[in-house]
Amino acid sequence: MAGNGWRGRGDPLEEQIERWLIANNISFRRADDMKVHLDFFLPEFNVYIEVKRYHTERIKDQIERATDVIVIQGSASLRFLESLVSRLPSLEIANR
Repeated sequence: MAGNGWRGRGDPLEEQIERWLIANNISFRRADDMKVHLDFFLPEFNVYIEVKRYHTERIKDQIERATDVIVIQGSASLRFLESLVSRLPSLEIANR
């Protein structure tokens, strides 16, 4: 099962990513469930995702909490990432 249910009423970009992960059946955990406190963790790929609408001073501290972090900053970046991933033949390439 992907995700841990719909949280709603959060950051719009985070909500968009959560809907996209669920729609693509990608398992994830939210920051509420983790000690690292980054927005998402994808256990299948051992990757974290941190989402920002714009640059903040605390991003440096946040991405130092884990080794593999994808930072998505802004809605255009999110649209690009969604488009890029949708063109991949399979997400299994991350496990190589």
